[in-house]
Amino acid sequence: MTKQQREFYYYAEQVTKHTKIGLRQMQSKNKHRDVTESRQCLMYLLKFKMKLTLMEAGKLMRRHYSTVQHALQVIHDIQRYQGKYLWLDKVRPYQSHNIRPNNLMYICDQCGSTSNHC
Repeated sequence: MTKQQREFYYYAEQVTKHTKIGLRQMQSKNKHRDVTESRQCLMYLLKFKMKLTLMEAGKLMRRHYSTVQHALQVIHDIQRYQGKYLWLDKVRPYQSHNIRPNNLMYICDQCGSTSNHC
């Protein structure tokens, strides 16, 4: 697994901890508000924490780059006018010791946990 993949899963886990939506759901075509906003939060982290281009972030999320651009604007507006998702700016940068490799690939879609309990 590459460093970029590990970093991607780390940020996905951070979003999952706050929103209780798993990575599989975030990458799905589900358009429910809670899933959509979780997906947009992850796109925000990919752009501003991982420093990915819109195209790279879109590829990881299985979306067009313009969707990533829209997500960034939506999250910015929600932070500014509703005061939600302020935790995104407080997410620690990825470091290899921030996450245990055993839990890296598994994020439960039902509860968002990274343990194999379900």
